Amino acid sequence: MLVRNPILRSLYQGLAVLCIILGIIGALLPLMPTTVFLLMAVWLSVRSSPKLNDWLLGHPKFGPVLKEYLHDRALSPKIGYRALAVLWLGIGVSAWLVPQVILKVLLGLTALAVSSYLLILMRRYQKH
Repeated sequence: MLVRNPILRSLYQGLAVLCIILGIIGALLPLMPTTVFLLMAVWLSVRSSPKLNDWLLGHPKFGPVLKEYLHDRALSPKIGYRALAVLWLGIGVSAWLVPQVILKVLLGLTALAVSSYLLILMRRYQKH
């Protein structure tokens, strides 16, 4: 699954590290999501860095949820609803803070897209 292009692989690895950092910040700050960033980090690390991917999957706090996602492409409702709540809270605060209407619309569309994906993952979990 590793990306063959070294430039693209480095880009994916850098983005994975960024997503991990944002996910850890999200675990500490109530208005920032954790789950979405860590799911993106897993997707990116699988394609760029086996060592980083092994670290993520072996993490005592995040590893079990990420392994479940990779194995079943599913997310437990408990984790999913938390992610949705934090996502919409963060998007709501961000939309309130930005003055441009187009940015508010883009934030809303992004939140809808991510919410749809999380709901699909939760539905898959419930079918098991």
